[in-house]
Amino acid sequence: DSLNFTYAGEPKTDLAKAFLTVANKVPFITTAAFPFARFMANAMEFQFKHSPLGFTSMLLPKEVDKIAKGDYETFARAAVGSGILLAAIEAKREGLLGDEKWYEMQMGDKTVDTRAYFPLTPYALVADIIVRSDRGLAGPDARDILRGLTGAQLRSDVGLGIVDNLLN
Repeated sequence: DSLNFTYAGEPKTDLAKAFLTVANKVPFITTAAFPFARFMANAMEFQFKHSPLGFTSMLLPKEVDKIAKGDYETFARAAVGSGILLAAIEAKREGLLGDEKWYEMQMGDKTVDTRAYFPLTPYALVADIIVRSDRGLAGPDARDILRGLTGAQLRSDVGLGIVDNLLN
């Protein structure tokens, strides 16, 4: 349970497993850019399940069978994630989330960097993208999107250069 709670357990989806397999096959190259591949794979899986995209899982026959048997876990995850996203969008519109930087949150007189509070970070990022789009403003750059959605802790030397080159 503790491995799953800290995003360190074995990923369950094929895509997440494939990402981890690649990271394990060439560890010195991949860990230079993404030092915590298992965390990233599990974090992305979590974000998918706990977002409006999670509702698409209910189109699969095995999920339909679960729901027919009274197991609403998939629906509940998607609903909770959607609620958090809607709350983040409203907080961004009301000025509680920073205007300049998507990851900043106003707490009274203080500005707090929310990037350390994963899994809330992706909700703040997506809310920022949506609100900026509504206002006709440019969104965050590709590096910030990668960091926000995956929880990637990019190393500032070699890894960040590799990621910059890939994104550019």
